[in-house]
Amino acid sequence: YTKQPQTGAGAGTDYEFSKNVNAGQIVGNISVNPQGVMPLTYSIETNGDNSYQNFEIDGLNSSSASSSTSLNVKIKSSAPDLVNGGLKAGTYKFCVSAVDANGDPTTATSDSKVCTSFTVEKTNLTVAFDDPTQVKKSAADAAKGWNETATANPSAGTKVAYSKVSGDISLINIDPDTGAITFTGTASDYGKITIQAVADDDPSTGLDNYNASSPVTKEIVIYRE
Repeated sequence: YTKQPQTGAGAGTDYEFSKNVNAGQIVGNISVNPQGVMPLTYSIETNGDNSYQNFEIDGLNSSSASSSTSLNVKIKSSAPDLVNGGLKAGTYKFCVSAVDANGDPTTATSDSKVCTSFTVEKTNLTVAFDDPTQVKKSAADAAKGWNETATANPSAGTKVAYSKVSGDISLINIDPDTGAITFTGTASDYGKITIQAVADDDPSTGLDNYNASSPVTKEIVIYRE
């Protein structure tokens, strides 16, 4: 068995969530030498856990046999660990076993069974404010409230968290989930506040497929008329 990751993962990474571990994509290749009594009948088996259930050998006939000396291992379209069409981040293990046309060997040997594992790495997130430019509002306009929203990339299965980080932070409150701004000052108050947004996995998914983004900041200026 040799690993054969599809292209798309980040530099220095073989397999990465949402990049090259999607349903139907190839993860490795089985080669046979010498051929022996063909065809060979193959099975994918456990290598200590149930993650082997995500994979299948491409090109087998209805009896799970093939006379080919090179076969690809790919991700099932119905793989149990698919999230949005791709394998979730984590470690996957499986064994491939084969017997020849005579049913030999009856007990697997190191020549007829190979085991492997690989890790699907987390994807790095980025986040950006939908409008990154400085906001200027009079105290009267600020009292009406507004939203400061940011978008994560990728956006599926992610959540953006908002907070105040510096400046005259007592002048506003920001909803950590929605970015809604509430002015807490009076008509005579003014100041400058820096807010930030950070993206990570949406906690409601219970998954850990992403590395948290670096925070991005934005400045809000409230002036007295």
